[in-house]
Amino acid sequence: MLTSSDITGGSGLDDTYQHDLDNTSAALEAGVSTLAPSAAIRVIDLWYGTLKNAERDDLHAIANLLAELKDELQAERLDGPAIGDLMLRLGEQTTSAAADADDARLSPKLEHLGTLLTRAGTALGAEPVESHRNAVADSGPAEVPVSQTEKGLRPDPGDQNPGKSTDRAQ
Repeated sequence: MLTSSDITGGSGLDDTYQHDLDNTSAALEAGVSTLAPSAAIRVIDLWYGTLKNAERDDLHAIANLLAELKDELQAERLDGPAIGDLMLRLGEQTTSAAADADDARLSPKLEHLGTLLTRAGTALGAEPVESHRNAVADSGPAEVPVSQTEKGLRPDPGDQNPGKSTDRAQ
């Protein structure tokens, strides 16, 4: 079971942790493209520091993904699909960790964060697995439309109007 002390290192879900979790969710709700890489790195550092010393292997895996995401964000050239894939994987792992939470206040916040990470990953071009397609669909409208890639649509490279796409799935 995921306990609040696994996250906080203390004896419960304190106000600072709730504030950090709420701020992280709010930043993702505003849209991943509105978050400067330097601001995202500060958030990553916060959660990495919290999770790297946790006693659970699944939390170590999340910390490792955060380290990979930080590396991608510090690259000379940002790779949207690679960043999206990492965010999608973070969403999957966060949702999984939420299922094991024993604190009634922790589980829904982590589930929400997992959904937001999954949406952000999809918006950046990552391909969600079937379980996350359903989770995102069940959670209401996304901050951004479902990617053209997920719909089976591909932009026409010769099209002068990039807002239109052609259906290449036929």
